Amino acid sequence: MIPAWLHSLSIAFLLLGLVCAVVVAADLVRHKQHMWIMNVVWPVTALFGTVWIVWQYFTYGRLAEDARARLPWPATRRCRARNSRPFP
Repeated sequence: MIPAWLHSLSIAFLLLGLVCAVVVAADLVRHKQHMWIMNVVWPVTALFGTVWIVWQYFTYGRLAEDARARLPWPATRRCRARNSRPFP
């Protein structure tokens, strides 16, 4: 038989994972990822990664936001490889 404290602890971690997945999914509604599959991967990973994955998402996952990933290259800035070619 499984001890009562272990059963309660496992239920608490399942609920924590569910809350973390909902937090990430709610943020993904407003801030879509550049790659569509990451809109699925982040909440699913948060189900078992809990607080660690939420921290990872807000630290690194938000950097791949669609609006940031599609920023245009400034017209005044030239590509470095174009300026330093060994041939004319």
